[in-house]
Amino acid sequence: MGEDARRKSDGQQVKIGTCESMYYLRFDQRGDVDYRWPALTDSTEKLDPFLYRFPDPKEDGTLPGDYDGAWGGIKLSVDGFWSQFEPGAVDHGSIQVHGHDGYHFNCPCPEGNPDMYVTKYDGTKPHVFRNGGTTNVVINAQRWYAGRLVLVVQCAACQRSIRLAELKDVQGILDHLKKYADGHRWEAEKGWNLGGPGTAPHILEQLKANELKKAAYWDEVAARIIAGYNQTA
Repeated sequence: MGEDARRKSDGQQVKIGTCESMYYLRFDQRGDVDYRWPALTDSTEKLDPFLYRFPDPKEDGTLPGDYDGAWGGIKLSVDGFWSQFEPGAVDHGSIQVHGHDGYHFNCPCPEGNPDMYVTKYDGTKPHVFRNGGTTNVVINAQRWYAGRLVLVVQCAACQRSIRLAELKDVQGILDHLKKYADGHRWEAEKGWNLGGPGTAPHILEQLKANELKKAAYWDEVAARIIAGYNQTA
């Protein structure tokens, strides 16, 4: 069922989520709404059921209930992210494949069951490949768990979500965010791929500033992930 709340800033009745999924409400916006369920409190026991929207810096300033789309999501391509977990530790779902003339196939998620597939067709096992697209993990939520605000991510293939209970579980993501940020800083410093021959100096400076802005974005995403694990009730 949909969960509605009264927004304190203007008295508007807004949708903040569905059941325990508060995808139109950040954790730090709990005090900005009046909500009938007492779980929007500082009680760690009562906070446990909820998933909150990840605070994407690009959405800063958005009021509760005004976010576009459920969860949003920061899409990443992190090599080996799902393989770090023991077999069966992550409950991946299935993906649906469409064939000709109405055929449909439900197949185990290849991110969670890589041994079931081959990367080159051998006539026996299913062959898996991608035609475009590189995303394999999506940052979309946080959950209060064991006294910390932990990250919740989604598998890009089967769209199952899991919580990452320990900071070490997100290290691959943090490393990747740093790689993104460092890449933009390198571009800002070298400028080899910015503009072209004859680019005006003031335009080049603006392009470099844009690269530094992108680097700062990825740095802030990482900082907000870490801050959740350091937060206490």
